[in-house]
Amino acid sequence: MKRPAFYLADGYIILRQSIPLATIAALRQMVTEMDRTKRKPDLMRNGQLRLALDELIPPLYAMQNVQVERLVELALLIATQSRPVKLGWHRDRPPNSGVHSFQLPLLPGDHFHELVPGSHSRELTAAEIAARNAGGHNMPGAITIELAVGDLLLRSPLIFHRGFNEHGIERLTLVGTYA
Repeated sequence: MKRPAFYLADGYIILRQSIPLATIAALRQMVTEMDRTKRKPDLMRNGQLRLALDELIPPLYAMQNVQVERLVELALLIATQSRPVKLGWHRDRPPNSGVHSFQLPLLPGDHFHELVPGSHSRELTAAEIAARNAGGHNMPGAITIELAVGDLLLRSPLIFHRGFNEHGIERLTLVGTYA
């Protein structure tokens, strides 16, 4: 397992099997029920979901020597077996520099996120800009993040990244930001 300094240096860390499967099942049930009742559920208003995440996520950040106090953003990335979608390469624009993002897959086979390690602490290179402008294929230094159920991705919102959905593969991933 990577040590805490790597999270700060690389801009991300994957905490393998850090969330118990029973907890994942409970979270999946919560968001599935919310999704059935509303077309686009407001996850931030679900006190039970927020409480569950607040018990799980901040202690895992603390293990990386990162203090977070409150959940400021929460969304659900959903993909059915419909059309593929691929976002362009980008950096999130947090309101301040003291925020940190997470991704928590609720279904197996989550490999829908690519990032460039270390890019959170520097300007983009000429090669990265050229690759982005050319459609994002062959991004220098990019890696695909593969997460299993129970894994948690902690990352800087400033890391250069993109997400996508593939045709025929379901996706259900909680994403959020702590400050």
